[in-house]
Amino acid sequence: DIEFIDKMFKLFDEFGFVHTQNTVHAVYSIFITDQTTAQITRDDCLGMFTDALKGSLRQIEGRIRKYQDKASSIPVSIKEADVDSNLPHAQKLCEKIEKLRSRVETIVYQQSVMGIEINKFNSFDKLIKSAHLAVDLFEALQQWNQIVRTLTHVPFAQINMKKFRVDIESLKDKASLLQREVDNPQNYPILNELIMKIQETAPFVEQLELLAFGKMQLRHWNMLFEACDRQNAYHDDITIEELMNLGILRARDKIAEI
Repeated sequence: DIEFIDKMFKLFDEFGFVHTQNTVHAVYSIFITDQTTAQITRDDCLGMFTDALKGSLRQIEGRIRKYQDKASSIPVSIKEADVDSNLPHAQKLCEKIEKLRSRVETIVYQQSVMGIEINKFNSFDKLIKSAHLAVDLFEALQQWNQIVRTLTHVPFAQINMKKFRVDIESLKDKASLLQREVDNPQNYPILNELIMKIQETAPFVEQLELLAFGKMQLRHWNMLFEACDRQNAYHDDITIEELMNLGILRARDKIAEI
């Protein structure tokens, strides 16, 4: 503005126009003085506010470390996992972390206002990822436990095979996604174990569908079991686990033929 007015008044002078003096110079000088005073005041008081901010930072950093330890405490194996307890705890931890978000955002904003950078809280983003990963993993384990109950306790004749296929494929996709999301799969042996167990079961879905939709009668079952050298092993309440352990499901060609 000052430069524009000075150039305009110079143009007026060249053409002999009468004009007032440019008063913005004086106003600007006052502004510079006030700005310098404000900067000195800021520098004098910054330490007091920085100390207070550092206190809040330490509190949040401690909370993040505590939550990160909990989010990373994943059982090593499926046998060690208590999903009925682990999943609710993981979900509750996510709720606590979400409540911490506003405090983190406030502290980051306060640093930007003060023109300082002490902690940008990248660890908070890592915490969120770890916590949600734990929830997704325990949900996948819960799905697997339901499938295991179907495999081991529900008679094959009573299983909804269409639903069983959907459940297996859904869990397989979820486990694959989890494997891609983790930074180092070796740190999650329980996930690797889950994927291995899914891979041991999923290939038999086609044979199970053939048996489920093939209108198998007792004579057909006996014929199949005899072909697999498992005479008299069939019974009405036979489970998928038994069919797998007896090697029946490996006889795909014989199943298709019968």
